[in-house]
Amino acid sequence: MAGETKVLTIGQAASALDIFLSANGAAVSGQYVGFELFDAANVSAVSGVALNPSLGRYVGSGTIPAGFQLGTWRVDWTIITVGNSLATATEPFCVQDVNIAIGFVDPSDKTSDIYEAVRLDIGDPEGQVFDDDFMGRNLKKAVRRLNHRLGLSPTNRPKGIPGNFGGPRIKVSPITFDLTDGTISPNNDEICDLVVMQIELIILESEVSALKRLAATSASGPYASLVAGATQDGLSVKNADGVMVSISPSRLNVRADLHKFDIKNRREELERMIRAFLNRQTGNYGKMIY
Repeated sequence: MAGETKVLTIGQAASALDIFLSANGAAVSGQYVGFELFDAANVSAVSGVALNPSLGRYVGSGTIPAGFQLGTWRVDWTIITVGNSLATATEPFCVQDVNIAIGFVDPSDKTSDIYEAVRLDIGDPEGQVFDDDFMGRNLKKAVRRLNHRLGLSPTNRPKGIPGNFGGPRIKVSPITFDLTDGTISPNNDEICDLVVMQIELIILESEVSALKRLAATSASGPYASLVAGATQDGLSVKNADGVMVSISPSRLNVRADLHKFDIKNRREELERMIRAFLNRQTGNYGKMIY
């Protein structure tokens, strides 16, 4: 978050340190971006050329080394712009030998546990298709949907039953997460299971949408002129490399129908889980939540 000092530990990747280059609100590249880390005694600990994972973003390389004074460090950035001018930037950060967690969140419970549960359910346990970046984007969407559905989002705060029947509704903290630290709060099995089910539903719905589009465009669309023949079972298509590929609209539709049946079952299961959650909250607090 803006204004917070980053806390790194010995051996952690220096890629946690990053800067963003922009001009007139748009991300830009630099000719050269270098960095140097100084420890708490102002001794140079690491220097190198920054990595460039995306347009305008530059991150440190290597790891935070041992053998230097812990405490408040700083990173000095040296930038040669596309216009061949020199720019510099400095940012303080903290280096410790251990991570410290404050609060009631168990540091051993990570979002990676949620990712693993989803991958096991959807048949990709090794994460070969659904990597952490993909899962993180789905986690964001799932938490937003669940907060809205459970009445926990800030824009959907309980306001009380008209006429004050039964008193005001209770306020329950929304589900929050931190992809950098890999934490989710509230951190309990019930919330995590809801998130897992919501992510799986989002993924299955997107797969059905993709299958429907593929079936609809296999016989008409950008490759229609390359269709060599059609049968009851499907189409033979020559791709850009001249390789014949068989595409079966009927089989694609069957797969989409099977996915839709799976989606129906999972959606019903998610609704049962949501009702059970709300019922338990209502019974626990003697108030209504919806």
